[in-house]
Amino acid sequence: MEKRTVWNLPTVLYQSLASYEESRPVALITALDRWARVQDQLNLPIVVQAEPERTDYAFLQYLAQHVPSTVEVIYAVGGAPQVMAGKVVAYEKRPPLDHHPNRAGLGPDF
Repeated sequence: MEKRTVWNLPTVLYQSLASYEESRPVALITALDRWARVQDQLNLPIVVQAEPERTDYAFLQYLAQHVPSTVEVIYAVGGAPQVMAGKVVAYEKRPPLDHHPNRAGLGPDF
């Protein structure tokens, strides 16, 4: 039988937002209407928050360049645009990405 290696798949956890605890400094990417729905359920140590209206790669790179060095995790809360922005910023800055879609149908987790 041939051996195959699976490389660095991300951890995917499904749990209630209210049960989640975060201690790392957070850069939050969200939309105000989406954040308003869940902010009372998530207790996050937010260092910086952005509600990007554009999702072109050049703008998202700009966002990534301006994330403070104290940030240890990127949170994306909202729909597909916020998750996409979070993925780009996390890729550019290299901290882990924690995304919280608040509706189904956002495509694959990775």
